[in-house]
Amino acid sequence: GVPLTLDAGKFVTSAGGEVFEARSNFNYSRSLIFNWSGPFTHTGLRLTAPVTDALTLQASLVNGWEFTNDNNQYKTVGLSAIYAAPTNTTIARANVGWLRMVR
Repeated sequence: GVPLTLDAGKFVTSAGGEVFEARSNFNYSRSLIFNWSGPFTHTGLRLTAPVTDALTLQASLVNGWEFTNDNNQYKTVGLSAIYAAPTNTTIARANVGWLRMVR
């Protein structure tokens, strides 16, 4: 079967133009985009599934951005796809949005 990875708790975001991990960051100098435009961490669940050797899909359900505690009736849903092309190029797409949970 496909080796699935489940992250539970607080983890670094997979959305954004820059990331914390220096080895994965082509813009290591930390531009203003890094500080002002998106989330740094999420708290919740994230499931990662490598579909093929070149394609990995990811889905998450979290308490918004930078929130450890659940402070409202909304959850944030994240979906991403990472494609490693055979030409040493990686293409990544991440979408983050809100989902209203009925209580």
